[in-house]
This record gives sequence, C-alpha cells and structure tokens, in this order.
Amino acid sequence: MATFTDWVYLPADDSDDPMHYYANLTTGESQWDRPRVLDANCGSASAAGKTTCQVSVVAKWVEFMDEHHGRPYLYNNETGESAWVLPADEDEDKPQCEEEAPCVKVDEVARSEVEKALAKTEKRAAHRLKLLKEIVSTEQSYVDSLRALNKVYVDPLRMVADVPKGAIFTHNDLDAIFLNITVIIKVNEAFLSELLEEEKKWPNVNYAPILKKAATKFKGCYTRYVNNFDDAAGKLLTIGTSDKPADKDKLRYLVGSARHPDAKGRDLRSFLIQPVQRVPRYRMLLDELLKHTDEDHVERADIQEALEMVITLAKSFNEDKRAVEDHAILKEVFEMFCDKDARDLKAELNSFERKFVKEGSLVKQRLSHRQRRQLFLFSDILLYAEAGMAGKGFKLKGKIQLLDGTRVESLPSTEDSPHAFALVENGGKGYTWLAESAAEKDEWFQAIDGAIRAVRKAADLDASDASDLISMVKSKRLHERIAVLQGGSTLIKYNNSDGKSTPRWVCVTLDKFGAAELIRWGDTRTQDCKSEKRLTEATALLHGAKSSTFFKQKGVKADQDWQCFSLVFKDRTLDFAAATVGLLLDWYLALGALLPHSTEQILDEEQLRARISSQM
Repeated sequence: MATFTDWVYLPADDSDDPMHYYANLTTGESQWDRPRVLDANCGSASAAGKTTCQVSVVAKWVEFMDEHHGRPYLYNNETGESAWVLPADEDEDKPQCEEEAPCVKVDEVARSEVEKALAKTEKRAAHRLKLLKEIVSTEQSYVDSLRALNKVYVDPLRMVADVPKGAIFTHNDLDAIFLNITVIIKVNEAFLSELLEEEKKWPNVNYAPILKKAATKFKGCYTRYVNNFDDAAGKLLTIGTSDKPADKDKLRYLVGSARHPDAKGRDLRSFLIQPVQRVPRYRMLLDELLKHTDEDHVERADIQEALEMVITLAKSFNEDKRAVEDHAILKEVFEMFCDKDARDLKAELNSFERKFVKEGSLVKQRLSHRQRRQLFLFSDILLYAEAGMAGKGFKLKGKIQLLDGTRVESLPSTEDSPHAFALVENGGKGYTWLAESAAEKDEWFQAIDGAIRAVRKAADLDASDASDLISMVKSKRLHERIAVLQGGSTLIKYNNSDGKSTPRWVCVTLDKFGAAELIRWGDTRTQDCKSEKRLTEATALLHGAKSSTFFKQKGVKADQDWQCFSLVFKDRTLDFAAATVGLLLDWYLALGALLPHSTEQILDEEQLRARISSQM
C-alpha cells in the first residue's frame, strides 16, 4: 500500500514557470490536486516548491523524456538538478525495475490520462452531433413517406369517393382507414420546416425548443390516429380476405396503387403503421441525445422536458387505447341483454370511467327458495339477470351499487350453504350468493371486494372521527365484562327465519365452576327469557355481519357492520347487534373468553377496536 512518502511534486514541462502536479512513484498515479495524505502526514513546502514531503531516497531521481532530443533524462526532486545519466555516487539509490520498484515515467502517465479524457469528450460531442443530424434526417424521411401516402392513396381515393354513384370507396371507408392522417402530415411538415431552418446554423443549433413545441401538438392528432389504427388495419384485412365483389374491387384498386413509383412497392398498411412507430422513435432519439448532453449544457433542460412530454404522450396512447378497448367491451356486455334492457343500460351506464370486471353464474338465495342468476361485475356496480326467452338475451333483474359503505362478507360454511357470501348495500340491504365451489366463491369474493376497495379509496375516507369516538370508551377487566353478560343487556336480535330484527333481553348463565353454560333471550320489558342455547355447543364467534341471517330478503339490516356479532352453532346462528361501542366490546370480548373453542379467530381488545374504527 502506497504511503505519503511515495508522492512527489513535479513540473509538467521544462518552461521557465511550469505548472506542477503530484505523482505517486509506487502506483503510477498522478493528479493536479494535492493528495490528502500529504496534509495529514507532511510538513511545510520545501524552498524549491517541488514537494511538501520528505520523499524516500530511492525516489530522489526520476526519469523523464526530453522530447526535443528524443532521449530520457533524470531529475532530482530534492535538489532540482537534471542529468543525462545517474551520477556514479547515486547509482546505488536507483530503483531496479525488475527487482525493487517500478520505473514510472510520470509525465507520460499524466499526459496519457489527459489525452484519454480529451478523446472521450470529443467522441461524446461527435456522437451528439450525429444524433442531432439523425433527428433531422429521420424526420425528413418520415415526412417524405407521409407525402407519398397522401399522393398515392389519400388524395386519389378521396376523388374516387366523390363519384356520385358506384364509388369503389366511400368517404366513410376512408375516414375509417385514414382518420386524421392529413392533420398529422401538416403538423410534421411544420415541424420539419423549423428543424431545417435551425439546421442552417450548424453546428451551433438548438433543436430543443422546436422539439418541445412539436410535442405539444402531437398529442391530439397522434392519439386519435394510434387508437384507430387497429380498426383501420382490421378493415384492410377484411378487404384483403373477403369474397364480396365490392371488397374485391377495393383490393384490386389498392394493389394497383402499390405499383405507383412513389409507393416504392409498399402497400397501404406499410404506410399507415409509420405514425404509430414514429412517437417511440422520437423517445429513443431524445433519450439518447439527453445521455450525450452535459449537465451544464444550455439545451439540457429543454431536451429533458421534451423527452418527458414524449414519454407522457406514449403512455397516453396505451392508456387511451385501453380506455377505448374497455369501452368497447362495455358495449358488448350491454348488447348481451334483451333489446329494451340493452338500450336502457347503454343510456344509463355507458361511460369511459366504468370498467367491466367479471361475468359468471351464481345462485341467489332468498328465504326458502333459490334462483340461478347471471352476474355482471363492473368497477362500480353489479348487475344480475336471468336468461331471456328463446335466446333473446338476458333480462335484467337488479343492480347493486358498489358505493362507499357497501361491503362483501364471507358467510360460515354449512351443509345447506357450503360456499356462500353476502353483498350488502350501504343502506343495509343484503344479498346472499351461493357458489359451486370454494374456489369460485373466493374468485367472486376477491373481485367484488377489490372493486369496493377501489371505490372506497377514491372516496378518500376520513376515519379520525370514529377513532376519537372509540378512544372515549374506557377499557374494563374481563370479570367486569362477564358480569355485564350475567346481568343481561338489551340487544337487537335478527330472526333466523326472515332476517327481521327485534330488541331482545339477552343474558348468559354460568355453572357453579364459573364456566359458560347458557345464552338466553326474551322480552325486554319483563326480562323473561324463554329461549336458550347451550354455549358449550357453539363452534365459533364472529364479529361483523357475517351470517346470512342479517341479509334475509324481508329484513333490511339497519345496524352498522361493527355493531353486529354472531354465535355459530351446528344447526343455526344467533345473530345480534349492540347499540353502543361499549356494549359491543363487553359482549364480544366476554363471549370470546367464555367459549371453549372457536373455529374463527377471536380478536383481542386492540384488534377489535381497530376493526370497529375501520367499519364506522
């Protein structure tokens, strides 16, 4: 490892007032700036100014090349003496190249580094000029191609379409194929004209402001064209493969046009795809130009901005194209309905913001009967329908808005309903759906839940008020909560048969050992409990409206989800709602402690408070 004694301070040339540099005789390293190791270990500069460190004796004489005479000479960095050969008395101090230390020609090392740096800078500048030339030359070629398209195809076909009767192509045909190509031609001709005018200042050109100006104009005309390209290509494909006489006439005309000298053998599609490819080409050129433009270059900021505008434009193509495709899918889904419903849906729900998500068949459970329904899930609404008569399309049966407050709940698996979930509107009305398998249930649950979450996120809910309200409810010890259950409380009980809710007096009894025994309910006025279930038979405790009882057709649940809880038994569920946060905490946490086991995870107090806060 090199030390401070390996550094010397040497003249860069043999002039009367030469610049000096630092060289490391061990590593061959050289630099203009003073090495930090010298400041940390050395004293003041010598009188000669050659070095501020005492160098080792072996480094006293350094070899240099005399360019005038073409032969090496020796320089003593301590005394400032020069000699063609090493003095005899110093011979013992000369390093042996092969055995002791490397012979370093420090001036050649420094000169080599400078030459490399200059060569790199020159190469970078040359490549930048090449890119600037390429921007203009490729734009010239592109505009020439657009002009050929106009001359060979667009203008002649417009004249053909003007024929009063029997026109091979109609104006509708041409609008579908060419759309706004004439606008693109005008925009790019103006862009090229400005580039050519600036090119007259070569090599002191500044294309960046012109690129920025053009990028702002590209968005409107190119977006429409790119989004229409697939349809245009599809129309040309139909013409090329159709057996219809009219399409065969169109194809013969297009094949004949390709023989035009200016077409150079290119068919119409080869011309039409060039505007689609041009914007990515702009991005590549600008990206490369920015890489070869120095940070302090006067054009860098404008080039950066132009590149960002082109990147945004390219992204918008993809986004707009997806929006158009999504909108087309939306209309296709609506057309699956019978005529009247299709018209109504298009009038009411046809929007670029709305996206189609999923379609499938599920069973809708209503009290004692079930109905097979076809579901159509969109980003903000769920439609369900029944098959129409004689294959005339689906008949709309209902809509469920996925508004803020709507939720989907997985229901406990029973023999009768093994794969069920409920979708609850923000007003409390619930719909129970049955799937054929656990996998199908999970797919629908995740899809609906994802759509609801997206709607909720867009609404940007503020839960701070709910958190403040919950924090005001004091915590209790477990025995205090169990005493509340023993004493009894008024809860809202949902009927298992029809989902209707009724206030009931509910209490819990314990055996002589303090273990859970019965949960009983009855009249709130007399507190006479005539119904009961043995708590030791309960298999699970659920927080939230997770039982189908909450969503029976005749009962519209008015209670919020956080208020609800259920005890699950083999043959039924007991479904309640607490009027306050404190009462809900008492009943849920005490029952969770009293149950011998639960197939569902029992929340602790912190988790339950967080759950309530998120659902209020």
